[in-house]
Amino acid sequence: IGGAIAQDRSTGTSTTNMAPMPAPVIEAYKRVRMDIMKGIDAPLSGQADVDFARNMIPHHQAAVAMAKIELQFGTDPDLKKIAEKMIADQEKEIGMLSAWLAKHGK
Repeated sequence: IGGAIAQDRSTGTSTTNMAPMPAPVIEAYKRVRMDIMKGIDAPLSGQADVDFARNMIPHHQAAVAMAKIELQFGTDPDLKKIAEKMIADQEKEIGMLSAWLAKHGK
């Protein structure tokens, strides 16, 4: 995050070709990362379908949160379009997975 990494062949150090992210962006991504870990740290049931649905929901929620960070702080119009589509797609899948869990009493 924050730019493509390039290796300086003369010194062996890494550099980025983009400006560093401002503090609000970094803090937003840190919150998403913490939320991902909380959501995926739920106990496993041993039932493949249930564990898939339960783990994919926080995964998709994190994608939505990251896409919202892009919409708030990003500047690239193409990435903003991708973020908008991602939010719609991921929210739809969250709904389908939640409905499956509800239907199957999980």
